[in-house]
Amino acid sequence: MTEVLITGINGRIGSEIYKRIDELFEREDNIYFLRNLSPLSLAKSNLNQQEVTSLDRKYDLAIHLAAKSDTDFCKKNKNEATENNVELTKRVCNSAEKVILMSTDLVFKGDLKLGESYKETDIPNSINFYGQTKVESEKIVLKSNGAVIRIQTMMGVQNKIIENAKKIIEGKKTYPPWSNYFLKPTYFEDYFNALKKIVKTGKSGIFHVACNGTPLSRAEMVQISIDYYQKNTGIKIGPLETGLCKETKIFDLNTDRTRERLGLDKFTESREAIEKHLLEGYW
Repeated sequence: MTEVLITGINGRIGSEIYKRIDELFEREDNIYFLRNLSPLSLAKSNLNQQEVTSLDRKYDLAIHLAAKSDTDFCKKNKNEATENNVELTKRVCNSAEKVILMSTDLVFKGDLKLGESYKETDIPNSINFYGQTKVESEKIVLKSNGAVIRIQTMMGVQNKIIENAKKIIEGKKTYPPWSNYFLKPTYFEDYFNALKKIVKTGKSGIFHVACNGTPLSRAEMVQISIDYYQKNTGIKIGPLETGLCKETKIFDLNTDRTRERLGLDKFTESREAIEKHLLEGYW
């Protein structure tokens, strides 16, 4: 029997994990969800599940998804961001024998050249205060022999970039998605398969989960969404207005070492992940 704690289960990624919680654990395991602001509607499951409101017991494993991830919020509310992203991570690590942390590409500065990528062994150099809090969280988890999964903007769950594409299509918004801000999305299925492998094998260290292919700009991701909509409805959308940020930023996570360590095949191609995201109805 394994005692498991999961934080952030009500979030957009956590809620998708919750739908498939039985794939991660065994029937005899006990699963505890750290309640945040809203109660969780516990779904039917073969697992023993319950909510907890404090970290006053010991767990064998914690999957730590909870964080304040809005970069503007973190910049304006540094104390609250630190409390939610760093201090909570400390408490989770003190309560669990092993912790799996969800982290971000924003632990890096984005100062790559096209064709370069960040490896799991590269030293973080964060771009903003949110990234800085995640760097500190990673250090805490790695010091306790835990695992860190770094992801990029995720397809297969609610996604702000795609939501803005929908607003453009509906005529509700003209969105300049920074055509010189490049990254590769993460596809939820790839992330879930990596998480499942880490849970089952108990591996520690840093893992990168991102799509294959060339990094896409935010504008390209929006344009792929609009092209998909036009192709499947026949309705034409006018040219996309794009804007530039102050300098080109490239966040390309190299996944070779992660896939080798976890015995995973190639991850999904970026365009395919976006089209699957739209096909699955995540608008």
